Amino acid sequence: MALDRTPLGLGAGLAGALLGGYIGRETSDNHRHQKRSTALGAIIGGIGANILENRVRIYREEMKEEQREAKVKWEARHGSEGGGKERRGRRDEDRY
Repeated sequence: MALDRTPLGLGAGLAGALLGGYIGRETSDNHRHQKRSTALGAIIGGIGANILENRVRIYREEMKEEQREAKVKWEARHGSEGGGKERRGRRDEDRY
């Protein structure tokens, strides 16, 4: 699980740091430790949000690749039989 250095990953990390810092500050009971809790929450939130965004990006890329592979397989089996006809949904078929 590496950190994402793309602008989207950095933005997610920043948003996570802000949210984590806020939660850390609000949950701190002791006023003396409030700064420490805010900093720790910001660090954990930033890293966590960045890693989560990275995993979501990787998952989306894997799903797109699987869809491409499935499309290629389907076209290999059915591409020559279709004759250029467009697919119609169930509602479109009911009208004709």
